[in-house]
Amino acid sequence: MSATMPSVDAWSKLDGVDIFAEYDKVVTTSEDGAADPHLLYDELREQGSVQKIDVLTETFKLPYSMAAPNGNRPVYTFFGYEPVLTAYRHPEVFSSTVLQESIGRAQGKNLIQVDPPEHTRLRKLLAATFSKKQLDHWKTDVVEPIVEDVMADIISGGEGDLMAKVALWLPIRVVHEIIGLDADKLEDFHRLAVGLQLIKTRPDLALASSAALAEMLGNKITERRSTPGGDSTIDVLIDARVDGETPLTDDEILAFLRVLLPAGGETTTRALGSLLVGLLNDPNQLDALREDRSLLPGAIEEALRWESPTQFNYRITLEDIELDGVQIPAGSGINLCLAAANRDPSRWEDPHSFDIHRARRAHVAFGFGAHTCIGMHLARVEVQVAMNAILDRMPNLRIEDGRAPLMVEGTTFRWPKSVPVRWDV
Repeated sequence: MSATMPSVDAWSKLDGVDIFAEYDKVVTTSEDGAADPHLLYDELREQGSVQKIDVLTETFKLPYSMAAPNGNRPVYTFFGYEPVLTAYRHPEVFSSTVLQESIGRAQGKNLIQVDPPEHTRLRKLLAATFSKKQLDHWKTDVVEPIVEDVMADIISGGEGDLMAKVALWLPIRVVHEIIGLDADKLEDFHRLAVGLQLIKTRPDLALASSAALAEMLGNKITERRSTPGGDSTIDVLIDARVDGETPLTDDEILAFLRVLLPAGGETTTRALGSLLVGLLNDPNQLDALREDRSLLPGAIEEALRWESPTQFNYRITLEDIELDGVQIPAGSGINLCLAAANRDPSRWEDPHSFDIHRARRAHVAFGFGAHTCIGMHLARVEVQVAMNAILDRMPNLRIEDGRAPLMVEGTTFRWPKSVPVRWDV
């Protein structure tokens, strides 16, 4: 599909559909799964950090698998930190191209679904979008004003749901703003961004969302090419030139923007939500952070480790390999269980505890190596600005007395459904 191809009847396919309810089905743990999958990962990891098991279907009874549409691909799951790291370090063996079978159908082919050298070219060109200069601009001119606006809507009430009022809306508003879309497109943009993530459960809705976004974003790309000189993300992508590499095409820009939506939106929402849960369930840590903001970068990393925004990544083997004593043939589907890797007791003491004072060690919540999330610095900026504003503007922030501890829920994606709190006004 070209970037400017109209979405035809895409919008009609989405009429009357509650996209957010459909997404809830994706992130909610199945009845046959577990409220806390980490306990299951502990049991499975003890049996081996690499196993021939499709944890998605066999353990959680989910309706999608790495076994390919015909179901005849062997599937292995990596539960240990070192095996997951090995997969990230060796794209010549563990290929990302398998993602083209799933999210590639909705997002188009982009850098997270390709290997070097194609990946190298795309990452070089896209890296200009996340330069320090650009991040500083976004922090000052986009993130901070949006956080102030979001806080202004809630602060006087003395109570509210920080997921519904802050974490859900902040990231999508930031992405909407940095792309340069018109203000009246925000709600449609949010709905379509969520719809993209239904490719495994409701591919009809995901493909309709993708087509509608192609029209919305394609028109903006055409507009920016005709009037150069702006500073939106699209302008930066159009102007990107590195080491004589061929400039990005409209379709490549569109594919990147479609991956930016879940990566820059839902990932940040989940990270902020988990950080809030960890802090609110332990008032001593919340107070320590309020008094010493130098702890905030470490607290963000701890939240990412403790509840990885994306619990799995996926690969396919291009050759036979032995890992942790297990023979894995070429053509095998690989579930990289980031959640289990980030709570591997061989790397972290007391890994199930949320501890903002924990000595920092690298985690894989944002991937590793060449496939480290290109938007991770923007996500960290958003969470940091939002958390500082919450601490500054909401004195005596607390869970309502007598209320059960807040919960993070889900299987392949985990986040709190709500964060109901009170504060002094």
